[in-house]
Amino acid sequence: MNKIIIVGQTPARRSKEPLDGAAGRRLAALAGLDLADFLGHFVRVNLLDQEELGAAEATLRAGRERADALREKWLGRKAVLLGRGVAAAFRLIPDDYQWFKAVEVPPGVEVAVMPHPSGISTWWNDEANVAAAREFMLRAKLGFLRSKRQRDPREQFTVEQVAAALEVGRGIYTWAAEALAEETGRSCCASTILNYINRYPDELRPVCDRMKVAFFGKAARNIVQSVENGDVQDSWRAWQIRAARDTMDKLGVNMVREISTRIDGRLEHDHEHRHAHLHAKLADMGLDLSRYSDEQLDAIDEVTGLLDAPSGKL
Repeated sequence: MNKIIIVGQTPARRSKEPLDGAAGRRLAALAGLDLADFLGHFVRVNLLDQEELGAAEATLRAGRERADALREKWLGRKAVLLGRGVAAAFRLIPDDYQWFKAVEVPPGVEVAVMPHPSGISTWWNDEANVAAAREFMLRAKLGFLRSKRQRDPREQFTVEQVAAALEVGRGIYTWAAEALAEETGRSCCASTILNYINRYPDELRPVCDRMKVAFFGKAARNIVQSVENGDVQDSWRAWQIRAARDTMDKLGVNMVREISTRIDGRLEHDHEHRHAHLHAKLADMGLDLSRYSDEQLDAIDEVTGLLDAPSGKL
């Protein structure tokens, strides 16, 4: 699928590439991306360079000439136009569009206009406006401006809504259902999300898998740090990483298996280290260690707390 194009009017004075400054950071935050990921996720262009700016009429004329050339080049593509100035260059007047609503411009380019993400615009001071922009950018990140699939009247949600919810919920069905319910005001549960994925696998399965890989990858990195810090010493944490490993295996990603092996080895080392201390304490007490199995030694320690007691005392 082609990347969505984001069109600005002119570059910032210290900009090296389109939207690499404050405006880009705002758009990136709305889409749930850092700036570097945002710059790579979208195609970004400016209609004009700084030196092309002049009187308002001349600027509009130059912008229209560039927009006309781009529309011919972008046949069949999707573009987000930042601000009314860019919309005017694409020969749209305010009556032709609403914020975030996709329309088609000749010869066949799907566009949606959003307020320019400038820090001087008071439009962004309204929390409801920011929420609407966030929903739009989350969908744009998924490649949606307008649905090409007619909504089944029997269904409560569009495919785009479910995809956006999976994005927000990091691929976890329960979290996605909660996000969708909060966004739409309609009840939703994990099984509903799964049903949509089964009905529209081409649209939703890639989103779900991508978000799970990102989510468990981050969790794996955190657990690696815990292992290296010596913080993973109990079976509960080991169970967590094994569960993550099983999930990643289903997704065809093996990045967690090595971590699981390292944790299992660490737990085995801790267990052996613990038994070494217990054997030493029992030997100091003159007990015959050959009489006890590992399970019995564990039971002795559990009942007596021997490893927490001073040497030679029960």
